[in-house]
Amino acid sequence: MPNSFHLSRWIAIISHYSRKGFYEETIGLFRQMQNEGLPPNRIILPSVLRSASKIFDSRTGRSLHSLSIRSFLSSDPFVSSALIEFYSKCGRIKNARQVFDVTPEKDLVVWNSIVSGYASHGLLEEERLLLCFNKWWRSPKFGRAQPPLAVYYRLQPTC
Repeated sequence: MPNSFHLSRWIAIISHYSRKGFYEETIGLFRQMQNEGLPPNRIILPSVLRSASKIFDSRTGRSLHSLSIRSFLSSDPFVSSALIEFYSKCGRIKNARQVFDVTPEKDLVVWNSIVSGYASHGLLEEERLLLCFNKWWRSPKFGRAQPPLAVYYRLQPTC
């Protein structure tokens, strides 16, 4: 079992590097952490995925997707939304949709990620985006919860 204090330091460092825009360094630190035998988790993977998407490193992103599946993290909404964002930013909207489709717990962040992905590729006018939004809006799980303002802004051009 890895030392949780040691792992928490890695989380802090990797998250910090990613937030500050040191994307290649973030990926390098993650590889170093793996070489030490520490497992990925639901906090580190999204940071590294975001870094990979910023530099359009699709090889690393696909590798992280495989790792998330092997580590049983791919169904986590936090990881799923990062995967959706990664694939969308790298121009692989079909892969983003596949991740969305297999995500068992679609929370607001997951929904917002797929809507953003469609919007960034100019797919707002397509019926399937509106269908997605409509399905989310009517979902009993959310009890007709108010969607984030960002979703309204992304849908504005279609109205």
